[in-house]
Amino acid sequence: MRKRTYWTFIGIICFINVSNQSLPQTPISLISNRISDNVIIVSRENGSGNQLALNTDKGIVVFNSNWGTEIQLEYNKIIENEFNSKNYNFIINTGSNIRETGGNVLFNNLSIIAQKDHCNQMIENQDNLENLVQGQITVFTRKAERSRNILKGDDFSKDDHVLHSNWMKYCQRIADDLKSGYELVLPSIIFERQLILDLGKDWERLGRTY
Repeated sequence: MRKRTYWTFIGIICFINVSNQSLPQTPISLISNRISDNVIIVSRENGSGNQLALNTDKGIVVFNSNWGTEIQLEYNKIIENEFNSKNYNFIINTGSNIRETGGNVLFNNLSIIAQKDHCNQMIENQDNLENLVQGQITVFTRKAERSRNILKGDDFSKDDHVLHSNWMKYCQRIADDLKSGYELVLPSIIFERQLILDLGKDWERLGRTY
């Protein structure tokens, strides 16, 4: 039997409320790319916003959690439909940025895993979280406005019009979600160099790379 070592600390939630108003949300157009029977990548139609999900013997494993809870919930719907399951095992944060950890709170009752350096960066982010969130709101609001202005013209094709329209809606959606509030939940399991994950008989080797 292989020995599995876990480095654990108590997860912490930090909540930033930028706006007291609940904003209407525009659904994101998502597609599922099936890599195998138990592996999918959910993304926007243009291929961006990728999220990897695995259906293992012990439940669904999700990599990262998007900008916030509302966006992640839309990804979850696709994942649950593809795997015909709502049984999540744990989530792996492969980075520390807002775009990778915003939906962690949805998995707060599960183990959230991250490499030590990423976790330390999340802890540092807490001290400046309001400014980080506000900065991303500004960035995506400007991106949405830029596409909105482009759409006022008529010197592009129908496909370009759809591209800019979808990008505008996506950017505005991120900004609106962040305005509604951002919750940072820190990992409950951290590792320094390597972590072997018990994902069941068919996924034993996968954990060797994390």
